[in-house]
Amino acid sequence: MTRPFIIFILLLFAGCGSKPFNVKTEVKLPALAGVRVLETAAIRMQAAAVRDEDYLLSTFDANLILAGVLPVNVMMTNRGAQPLDLHKARFELRTADGHTYKAAEANRAYKRLVDYYGISSYSKGAYKESRGDFAAYALDLSKPFAMGESRQGMVFFILPDRAIQATGLKLIGVLLDASDTVELELD
Repeated sequence: MTRPFIIFILLLFAGCGSKPFNVKTEVKLPALAGVRVLETAAIRMQAAAVRDEDYLLSTFDANLILAGVLPVNVMMTNRGAQPLDLHKARFELRTADGHTYKAAEANRAYKRLVDYYGISSYSKGAYKESRGDFAAYALDLSKPFAMGESRQGMVFFILPDRAIQATGLKLIGVLLDASDTVELELD
């Protein structure tokens, strides 16, 4: 074998071991200062669509907006006298023209990024690590909220271009408290 061929093979395998996205492992979410607040007897919720492409690029090593993924930064606090079980809760996004979109799991949003960027060569371990780093930003609803506990994280929506840039978006939380459905304007 020739030396250039061996170098080519080594470079090819080196590229296959890298992560699809270099997601920051220290979860740092944007501040929610100045956004609307929804308060019920059971919960306090703040939310804002994250459209800052510089933040998205530096955090996720990808432009989620271009890929059709709109992250919504959500902060929730249990205001009730009982722990709040939200494992069945779900979120939807409603546009001003009435279209409704269901939230996507973090893994599905991550796969959308991989597909959008056409990434096809990576190791399984690096893919799982990068996907896990991405999922760490998602709002965790799997464990009950203790009295007074607050959690912040992102809820991801896969949207068409016309909806991702739209104003007048409303975040709808279903099964979040005894009132069953809550709505919060994002813009």
